[in-house]
Amino acid sequence: MTILHSVRILLCSALAVATTAGFSQGVSAKTEPGGDVEIVATMSNPSACVGADYLSVRIMVVNKGADAVDLDVSRLSTTAGFVALINTTEMQFRAQSLGSSADPIGKAKQTTIIQLPPRGFYDQEVRFSIHDVFFNQAGFYNLNLASSIRVGQDKQAHDVFSSNSLIFELRPCSSK
Repeated sequence: MTILHSVRILLCSALAVATTAGFSQGVSAKTEPGGDVEIVATMSNPSACVGADYLSVRIMVVNKGADAVDLDVSRLSTTAGFVALINTTEMQFRAQSLGSSADPIGKAKQTTIIQLPPRGFYDQEVRFSIHDVFFNQAGFYNLNLASSIRVGQDKQAHDVFSSNSLIFELRPCSSK
């Protein structure tokens, strides 16, 4: 066994341990100073078959404060960047990236205000297309999300932004 092959196995093992630990939890966003609203992204199933049409991500807006807040849920916005990390078929690192957006461009949505109770949350499923030649190889991928939402109304309104990173696996599956 060559040293390079041993290093690849070690790095793949470390990545597998790190991703398994992170699958059950999302990374919470930093909010404005004094803000009690954060955006969290999670994946209930961080594994899919090569050739799947989409990847499902749950975006949750959490009110951690003691007071209710108004959210304009029509302004919940999420864009994504994908980075291919490791091709598990050939055990090789990949250094490719791809951008994506779940937001329809040019289609303004009607304002929809909801009141988020103290310690309450609002969640929405976002689907990102993974039916692209970029995703044709089995392996581990990193999903970098940028999300924002409008909190409050009128002059007191502000946007809360988050940046989340999730790792998922595309695996070869039989087409039986």
